[in-house]
Amino acid sequence: MIKGAARNRGTLNRGTAEQGDGVEITRFFFHLFMGGVVYATTSKNRCPGALHHIICRGIERRNIFRDNTDRNRFIERLGSVLQKSATPCYAWALIPSHFHLLLKTGKEPIAGIMRRLLTGYAVTFNQRHRRCG
Repeated sequence: MIKGAARNRGTLNRGTAEQGDGVEITRFFFHLFMGGVVYATTSKNRCPGALHHIICRGIERRNIFRDNTDRNRFIERLGSVLQKSATPCYAWALIPSHFHLLLKTGKEPIAGIMRRLLTGYAVTFNQRHRRCG
């Protein structure tokens, strides 16, 4: 499901992009509050077949990936969530303070996918780094 994940694991963590199919790209902005709350700032979250550029950043622009272990756990969780929901991922990039995803909407709304991804990641991040969130 995640193009380029195995090749880039533990390195720069940039996914590969495929040729677009001419579908409108809708921008989603998510903020990851380390308590696992997700907010979408667009109402176009139920357009089957639409491509969504998702940006998620830590509260106060704090790092959400501190090391390769954090990045690897995120990629494993992302792969699992996308596989279960049959949601294609065309590109991804992990930066210490935020990440980008290019996802195509399937049967399940993007908001539900992101909620599962980010809530689970926030819980494991907080446990690993002994944070309350």
